[in-house]
Amino acid sequence: MTTTDSNPSSILPHFSQVYRKWWYILLCTAIVVAPVYYYNRVASPYYRATATVLCEDLQQLSSQTALNPDSRRSYLRNKIELIKSRSMAEMITTLLPHSVINQLANIPDFNLQDLQHMNRVVAVIRNSMLAEHVKDSDILRINADTRQQELSVILVNTVLDLLKRQGSNGIQMGGS
Repeated sequence: MTTTDSNPSSILPHFSQVYRKWWYILLCTAIVVAPVYYYNRVASPYYRATATVLCEDLQQLSSQTALNPDSRRSYLRNKIELIKSRSMAEMITTLLPHSVINQLANIPDFNLQDLQHMNRVVAVIRNSMLAEHVKDSDILRINADTRQQELSVILVNTVLDLLKRQGSNGIQMGGS
């Protein structure tokens, strides 16, 4: 028999060493698990609603004229900036019911005429919204992140409604 062969008796000293140090293992496990448990109990979840927008008017433009890639990127960047703009957030604010605004910005007595209220709600909406271009396509992805699932969906749907109202005839909407 060679020394490379293992027999059960050579493993026992290792188990006995682990058994004698069981409280180190327990302590290390507690040190790792306790912060994770605390964070999961205390942290508020974020919910994301996503919609995809196909810019068909860009496809029509490219078929009618020789639209170079820079023009396409510029067009899509303009759409993204429109979605993330302050004016879009203000329009969203005017369309949202007061109960939704109260949940979103925690303003129980919201008044559209109060500039501080309006600025706070607009800031919350702008921080919640994200628009991005899907690489190598004519698709924009619109996301809304909030602490309540319904609010995320309402924000994204309101943005889609505004895009439709603004005469973006050449866009198709989809959501998830």
